[in-house]
Parts: sequence; structure tokens; C-alpha cells
Amino acid sequence: VALIIAFLVSGVAAANAQIVPTNDPPVYGPYNAVILQGGDGVRKPLLPRDTVLRADSPWTIYAWVQTDALVTSPVLIAGIGDIAAEYSRYLGLDSGKVVLWMGADNSFTVPATVTPGKWTFLAATFDGSVFRLYCDGVKSGQGSLALGTVAPVLQIAPPLVPWPNGQHFGGRIAGFTLTRQALTGDEIKRLS
Repeated sequence: VALIIAFLVSGVAAANAQIVPTNDPPVYGPYNAVILQGGDGVRKPLLPRDTVLRADSPWTIYAWVQTDALVTSPVLIAGIGDIAAEYSRYLGLDSGKVVLWMGADNSFTVPATVTPGKWTFLAATFDGSVFRLYCDGVKSGQGSLALGTVAPVLQIAPPLVPWPNGQHFGGRIAGFTLTRQALTGDEIKRLS
């Protein structure tokens, strides 16, 4: 009887461990990469029950970006989630714009000048209700987008491009970081 009770208790503990979300490590990154145009990018699995993957969880993603060439069509830089899934969270660029791409037909852009060969600091935050985009430490815009839980994967320069006219990122990324909190404008400015 004691053996059966011990087995049942350990089974309940194992079941509870599977549903309890984690928030450790405190941040993912910083990650640095040199990406060749048309390369495979970098892919890192995240913890499957991480709280930052939930739709309502606050977060910030940021990085220093240096492109090899002028961006003339949409490109994803780095973020989390499966590109082919309904929901993702990626920083990107388009001609004269910074993009927060959250999935097909679920993004917003703000005007920005990103010069090839020059470092630019990009950041996106979500506080539980509002998304904000920053370029070189200055808030460039904010908006609302559809929310959803994302897959547990972090990608830099993902090889899959979600747009028919999209291009693959080529250049350098320094300090790409994902945090579990929405950093304030002052914190973003200090990082930049």
C-alpha cells in the first residue's frame, strides 16, 4: 500500500511539474551573430513552459543591427516563435521602416532610417496591452495587435521569409535579448 501511495504522489507531482510555467532564466541573451545574405540564421530552443511565450505576458526584445545592404523589401531580423505558425514576435525592417511582425497580417511599422554599415538599436516592448517600437532609443510608435501564445524557439535571421517579396537578413546583430518585462522608454534609451 505504501508503494502504491508513493507512486500516486510522485505521479501527481510529475503532472503538476508539467503544467507549472517557468520564468527561469531571467532573460535570453545577449546573442551576437554575423549572418550572410541567404544564410541559415541561428535557432535556439526556449523552455516549453516559459511564461514569456504566453499571449498576455509582458516582454521586450532588442538588438543592435547592422545591415550589409540597403533594405528594399521586408526582412525579419530576430524574435521568437515559429514563422509558419499563427503567432510570432519578430523585429524586422522594410524600406524606410522598422517592423514588429506578429504573424501573417498582424504587424505594424514605423518610419526609420537604417543605413547599411551603420549600427542601429531596435527594440519592441509589450506591457500586456500596448506594443511599442523604438529606433536608436526613441519611441517611434505604438499600437495594438492580435495576441497569441508563441512556439518555444528564438531565431536570428530566420531562413523562412513570410512575404512573397521578402528578403533574408544579411549583416550583424549584437546583443539580441529577450526579457520577461516591458522595459520603460528610459531603460530603452539607456540601452541604446
